[in-house]
Amino acid sequence: MRPEIPANEVDCWRRLTELDERGETTLAIALCETAPCSLDVHCQRYLGWIYAGQGEPEKASEWYLKAASQGDSEAIEECWKCVLMIDAKGDKEKAVALCSAAPLSEYLNCQRYLAKACFAQGDVEGLMSWSLKIAAHGGADDLLYVGSLYLSEGKPHLAMDFLKRAAAAGNGRAHQLLGEMYAFGVGVPENKEKAAGHYQESAKKGYLLSRVRLLHLKRREGGVTSNITFLAQLPLLTLKAAVIKLRNPNDPRIADIPGRRNAK
Repeated sequence: MRPEIPANEVDCWRRLTELDERGETTLAIALCETAPCSLDVHCQRYLGWIYAGQGEPEKASEWYLKAASQGDSEAIEECWKCVLMIDAKGDKEKAVALCSAAPLSEYLNCQRYLAKACFAQGDVEGLMSWSLKIAAHGGADDLLYVGSLYLSEGKPHLAMDFLKRAAAAGNGRAHQLLGEMYAFGVGVPENKEKAAGHYQESAKKGYLLSRVRLLHLKRREGGVTSNITFLAQLPLLTLKAAVIKLRNPNDPRIADIPGRRNAK
């Protein structure tokens, strides 16, 4: 049995609602897959919902993408769920291809997914490309990550802008890395005053390397008091770092400590 096909898209949603309320799913699907209703956003999303519920995310994503191409933002979110379903089925190649194509390639969750895929594959160029797109959204942690990538590539002059923006957004580790750059003249002229300022901001957020660096800077100022403070606090900070590492090796407070391999 074929459903009655409306003469235009305007009536598609009304007809679809009637069929769905009566539980006539088969007729509703046939209606939505036939022109002109196949061009209607409501029908496209309905088909996406039906096929996703039937465990066919590939087919569901096709219809969600059609709705998304007409500017339906909720369809993009639903299509992202299809990517996760496809990935869970083990077809990462299909999931990557889906996320790489517009409009999903502009969707933040897809960009993060693609960056992780590049990281897992050792694709440094791809990782940087997607990380830059992610950082364009302005997240402090994402800006920090791009800055860290540039530092790891030996490009401190490119890292500086991203780290400054991350620090301005309140990221403690970005302040710590800027402190290191100014303290040791990495990509910038050595400036102990600027280094101390960044270390202080980082230390306020509990970063232990920054606290150690501040102790060293104060010790260089000279004086018995500075030496006593240094000798009293350094062992305590070292012990604290060891305890934190024992409890959680990826705790951000011990990031960048020499001899420690930082997590992604």
